[in-house]
Amino acid sequence: MLGNGSKFWDNYPYDAIAFSVSDINVQAGGYDGPLICPPNSGCTSYSSTSFDVAGLILTALLEPEKPWYEFDLGSVLFPDRSKVPTIKFPNGNTKISEALTVPGYSIDPSFSPDPVTIYEQDSSLLGYTCGNMVAAPTDVAKFFYWLLDDEGDKENHLISRQSAVEMTKTTLLSRGWAAGYLSYGAGIQDRYYGDSRHGNMVSVKGHEGATYAFQSSSGYVPELNGAYSLVGNYDVGSLPYKAACPMLEVVKRAVTGNSTFSLGCRRFEPEGILV
Repeated sequence: MLGNGSKFWDNYPYDAIAFSVSDINVQAGGYDGPLICPPNSGCTSYSSTSFDVAGLILTALLEPEKPWYEFDLGSVLFPDRSKVPTIKFPNGNTKISEALTVPGYSIDPSFSPDPVTIYEQDSSLLGYTCGNMVAAPTDVAKFFYWLLDDEGDKENHLISRQSAVEMTKTTLLSRGWAAGYLSYGAGIQDRYYGDSRHGNMVSVKGHEGATYAFQSSSGYVPELNGAYSLVGNYDVGSLPYKAACPMLEVVKRAVTGNSTFSLGCRRFEPEGILV
C-alpha cells in the first residue's frame, strides 16, 4: 500500500478481513484455524481486523445506504463538531492532506525499504476505523476525557458509564502479539508510566499506537482526573512513550503541590515493545 499510495483502496476493509482468515496468514501464525481464539476458549488476542469489523457494523446500522468509505464516524461521535474541530476520520477517495496539517515520515524499513512521506496519498491508506483518526492532540485528549471521566463533564460523555466500565475491563493477552505482556479491553489498554522498582507509577487507561509515520501515547489518568495525548509524526524510536512519563510527573507535581515528587522517569528506559 505504501508503494502505491495514490490508489483508492476501494475494497480495503473486506480485503483486510479476507486476508486475516486466509491460509497464508493462518499458517504464518501457526494456528489451527482462521480464528486465533475460538469462541468460549478463554483465549485472548489482539486483532486489528476487529476494528474494521466494528466499523462495518456501525456503517450497516447507522448509514446502511452509504458505502463504507462515505461513513462519517466523527458525526456519530460528535454531533457538535465545533467542540473538537480537528477530529476527522477520512476513509477514502480523498487525499490525506485534506485532513492532515503536518506530513508524517515513515523511515522504518519494516514498513518500506525506502523512506515514505505520508501526506498526498489517498486516505484509504489509513485503515478505516483502525488508526484512521486525524486530529490535534488536544482534541484526542478531549475524546479520552469525555469517554472515561466519571464526573467532570457529564454533558459531553460519549457513552454511558456502564459501557465505560465494560470498555476498561482488561485481560492479559494470552496468544499472539504482546501475549503475557499487555492487558487489553474493548479498545483500551492498561499502561503504567514510572519506575516500578521504586513503586512510583501512574496508571493510564488509554492506548499507545505505532504504525507507519506515526507514534502516540494517549489516555485517561484516573488519579489525576484528566486526559492527554502525545504524538510523533515518524515511526522509529519511542519519543511519545518516553515523553509521557516526565509529562505526567510534572502534572502530578502541580496537582498535588509536591514539587519533589518523582516517577523516576530518568532512571529507566521503557520496554522496547511498541503497542
